Amino acid sequence: MSNRSAASASVIPVILNRASGTVKDLSAEALKELLLVEGAAAGLCLDIYLVQPGEVEGVFWKLVEKKVPEIWVGGGDGSVLTAAALLRKSGIVLGVLPFGTFNLLARDLGISMDPAEAVRSLAKASVEAIDVAEVNGHPFLCAAQLGFFPALASRQEEFHGRQWWRKLLIGATALVKSYFRYPELALQLEHKDGKPQKWKTRSLTVSNNVYAESIGLVPARDSLKDGKMGIYVSRHHSWFSLLKGALWTLIGRQREDEGMLFFELAEFTLKSRRPRHVPATLDGEKLELRTPLHFKIHSHSLKVRKPNPRAKSTQERVESFS
Repeated sequence: MSNRSAASASVIPVILNRASGTVKDLSAEALKELLLVEGAAAGLCLDIYLVQPGEVEGVFWKLVEKKVPEIWVGGGDGSVLTAAALLRKSGIVLGVLPFGTFNLLARDLGISMDPAEAVRSLAKASVEAIDVAEVNGHPFLCAAQLGFFPALASRQEEFHGRQWWRKLLIGATALVKSYFRYPELALQLEHKDGKPQKWKTRSLTVSNNVYAESIGLVPARDSLKDGKMGIYVSRHHSWFSLLKGALWTLIGRQREDEGMLFFELAEFTLKSRRPRHVPATLDGEKLELRTPLHFKIHSHSLKVRKPNPRAKSTQERVESFS
């Protein structure tokens, strides 16, 4: 892909979501000034839009209609997903400033969680085309989750600004309290390369490209453009099995978890007789999906800025979530 520096663009629009954690923590005006200073030092001219959550899509549409070559967005995974839904297949390059709670895509792209360093790294980043997955026409960049996960999505504010060990404690407590309260989903997986499979589960995750075997509180992906989704079906039926599975995930060895089924597919369908509508989260955003659920992946359909990779130590992977 192109190694053209972002500095060669005359003006780069930057959309900041006022409701995102970093914007609220630093104050919108202070963060705006920081970005302008760091951008100028990197040879960039940043045109910053401070918007409310409900205004993000409208501002993006106006910029898309102007056919700008590049747009950056500062916010959480929801803001990034809104941007991706509008920009995919447009040819417009997306730059991600990780100002939310989890910042899943930014972490997999290797973008620093520090605002100043994020600007500097994007200024020198190359352009890559990554995959976009979708379910029933709804895109997602990181993961779609069914089952008890949507019940946890409303608690994500409890994670913001806390140290990694407190996030681990909060997450583990919520997991234990929520998992066995949620009714099992009776699902059938169908795809062109094999026989249908049926199982009951309280938790199913579909990742846009498979998770890597790496240590961390949130599963990471080595590649964002391999054209396959990872399907992780929980079959845990006891507290011990569930906590053991969480440990396997923490140390990056999900596939060794005996209570987890794993599939790797580019397109498939999930059917369910009951319920007809299934609560889901797409990159942390809650919605209800009507079954059957049709999943497919669009290879190389979104252009993003990706800093040059640098190997992280185990300690850095853990601390990056703090």
